Formats: sequence, C-alpha cells, structure tokens
Amino acid sequence: MHDNARPHTARVVRQTLAAANINVLPWPAQSPDLNPIEHAWDMLQRRALPNMEGIQSQEDLFLLLQRTWAAIPQRDLDELILSMPNRCSCVVSVRGRNTDY
Repeated sequence: MHDNARPHTARVVRQTLAAANINVLPWPAQSPDLNPIEHAWDMLQRRALPNMEGIQSQEDLFLLLQRTWAAIPQRDLDELILSMPNRCSCVVSVRGRNTDY
C-alpha cells in the first residue's frame, strides 16, 4: 500500500514503479482504517498486554507475542479482512476523513 507519505511519492519511487508498469491506486494519506495490519497489531497488543508481567528480556517478549499471535482465532483475522469492503465504502462516504473503524 502506498499512501501519500513522502517515501511513497518520491520521484525515484514513481519512476521505478512506472518503469516496471506498476499502477498505484490513489490512497488517502493517514488511512489506518484501510490498513488491516494496523487492526491485527491492535488485536495482538490487546491480548498480550495483560500478560506482560514477568517479561524480563527481548526473548521473553518475543515468545509471549508468538504465543499470543498463535492464540488469535483465525475467524477474527478472517472477519477483519472480510470487513474491508465496508471499511472502504465508509471511507469513501466520509471523503477520506476518520471513520468509526
């Protein structure tokens, strides 16, 4: 996904994409409503935070996050992806402004 962040709109990036015949769709700047990974990270964070006590090392944290991610039901992730058409429609209807997502 390319939003309007400078690294995505730099001339060299645009030229490279054009040379590779890659079309980039217009994308609202600052559009976390349209980025499913932001919501997946939120799922992970909300589930991991209550279990942070006792984390003493980077490895402990890594293992906690692995266990927590594995415990997120696939159904929850599927529902997130399946919600994308509604999210897109909502963003269009509010002309790119914030939504309730």
